[in-house]
Amino acid sequence: MLTRVPMVAIAIAAAFAASACGSARAIDVGSPRDGALVQELGAIERQAWDAWKNGEGNFYRTRLLPDAVYLSGVGRESREAMAKQTEQGRCSILGFSLDSLAAHRQTADVALLTMHAAAEVKCGTRTIRSSTWGSTLFVKREGEWYITFHQETDTPPAKP
Repeated sequence: MLTRVPMVAIAIAAAFAASACGSARAIDVGSPRDGALVQELGAIERQAWDAWKNGEGNFYRTRLLPDAVYLSGVGRESREAMAKQTEQGRCSILGFSLDSLAAHRQTADVALLTMHAAAEVKCGTRTIRSSTWGSTLFVKREGEWYITFHQETDTPPAKP
């Protein structure tokens, strides 16, 4: 009798097989301890938030890969949609902060940055304060890091 092997099991087996073959360059996969990488990716992440705050949509056109995806509670957004929304500036970003940054290297050319973000945004007469946990996936091309995916999950309000 044939049984189906779950895709997760296949992926895990492939990862172990690949690591067993060895590589010329050891990578500490998943480790958030690489301070230099946190600094480098964190700087790009801050540039993205500054671009959002300052209405600079061109940042998204140059630092996000063409097929990059932004995912939030309202759905998926493309690179161009993010750039246009930033340029339209329907809301004013009063301020933001990023903390708890950690970089998780996946390969020599792929790294995941995780962080906590807080922002204060004014839309018309309404001020919105948000707190989220986010992740940004970076891919290195020709020596430069580019964003290929960004996701945010709202932090639940504190219980009284």
